[in-house]
Amino acid sequence: MKLLCLANSWKESQRCLAGVKWPELDVWVRPICKDIEGGAVPTDRCGHVKLLDVIEIELFEVANRIAYQPENMALGESEIKVKRKLPIDEVRTGLFRLSNYPERLLGNHVRRSIPAIEANRGLPLSIKLVRAKCQFHRDDNGKWRVRFNLIRFGEIDKTKTYDLPLTDPDWNQRCNADPKWVEVRRDLFLTISIGNTFNESHWFLVSGVLEVFP
Repeated sequence: MKLLCLANSWKESQRCLAGVKWPELDVWVRPICKDIEGGAVPTDRCGHVKLLDVIEIELFEVANRIAYQPENMALGESEIKVKRKLPIDEVRTGLFRLSNYPERLLGNHVRRSIPAIEANRGLPLSIKLVRAKCQFHRDDNGKWRVRFNLIRFGEIDKTKTYDLPLTDPDWNQRCNADPKWVEVRRDLFLTISIGNTFNESHWFLVSGVLEVFP
């Protein structure tokens, strides 16, 4: 299967890899390692993959798929191969379409998590691309977060402000390299995903970041 990578984030010292089927850009897939708790993918298997890479990956259907992560597929033993590195100009229009209707994951009001009891009944999706006006900042523990307002059909929704942890390693590095750079509000695509259970909830994370107009 070929995927356009839209997330390759930290997950319990390893990685959470995800993307959409290429070239259709319609179905989300999250490869998981069934023999690792939480389904994380070892960094040495996918650390070379960057966002907007088209990858070729061996995947299998998962028996007893987790109700709150319907995108999961089991990762095979074959090497994950990067077939192409795409410029944002080539896929921007498709990403605009993919980022429509963010409420399908985030809901109609600002929230940071989904209660486990609700998620365990089943979710239609657990990962979503959104377009947003964003600014990065550190929390009290020195970790980077993204504060953002969604952009809907070209208009900024100023009625709802989200503030979520940043788990994209490349953008953490970028923020660390230039603290002044993070002060500017930017037009970005964000991959929002929900993590494993913590304190009886599944928390939203920013697992991938792309500049809309670099």
